[in-house]
Amino acid sequence: MSETPRLSRRGQVTTVDNSYRNVVGCCHECNSLNAGTAAADFLRILFRRGQLSSSDLETRLEVLSALTRGELKPDLSCGDIQ
Repeated sequence: MSETPRLSRRGQVTTVDNSYRNVVGCCHECNSLNAGTAAADFLRILFRRGQLSSSDLETRLEVLSALTRGELKPDLSCGDIQ
């Protein structure tokens, strides 16, 4: 099961998606800013704050769209680890 129920700050039960589709490496500040915001909306927030250029925003929205369509899958191999 990839979804875990959690209690939100307001005491409401929310569902957290722990699948590979929800794993993103980022700093603590960006992770805190995201806080449940849809990925496309979060990218637009970063653009408005000047943290993404217009070409970066466009590229990332295209990649997000491809991921949403299931066209991108993570490499889950262990690489050199045996």
